[in-house]
Amino acid sequence: MLPKTEDRACRASYQAGWQRLAVRLTVLGTVTETDYLAGRHLEATLQSTRALWEEPQGVLRALQTGGIGAAGVAVAGGLAYGALTRERRELMRGGGVPLHQAPHRPLGMSEQTDPRRYLHIPKNFSDDDAEIRIGLPAHLDFSRDVVADRITRKLALEGVTFSWHAEGRTPYVRITGEEDP
Repeated sequence: MLPKTEDRACRASYQAGWQRLAVRLTVLGTVTETDYLAGRHLEATLQSTRALWEEPQGVLRALQTGGIGAAGVAVAGGLAYGALTRERRELMRGGGVPLHQAPHRPLGMSEQTDPRRYLHIPKNFSDDDAEIRIGLPAHLDFSRDVVADRITRKLALEGVTFSWHAEGRTPYVRITGEEDP
């Protein structure tokens, strides 16, 4: 069940927004193109459709070639995405998920919350001047001292400053290393 729903939700509600958008744009494009072709050249469209129906071998050959090309593009895109996001995934696995496990209860967040939604850890967070940004829940019903203590202990931080920004629509805390004078 989705939050704030009383009845069963449709299957599409569980898909990501970009997936629903892709389906909507595909359907809209198909309907628009079909309407355009049928409206401008109805007889030619019907004749082409009949020819494809009667001689499917040409369609199958085109789909085979197009399918191989589409599969190649999908594989290349997947490999490129995997290579480009590998460092971020390893960072979240090594630092983000363990950090999420420490303050999620004091912050009043669900354990199933994706850490990438509210933890913003730079790739060089071990540097002295790096800062960690943690998005806070809007209700602000937590103890700052408990959250700060858990984060400090979990990341073994020393000499850091917590800057709490509770105002606005997206409250957050920024953790920075203290600079030596």
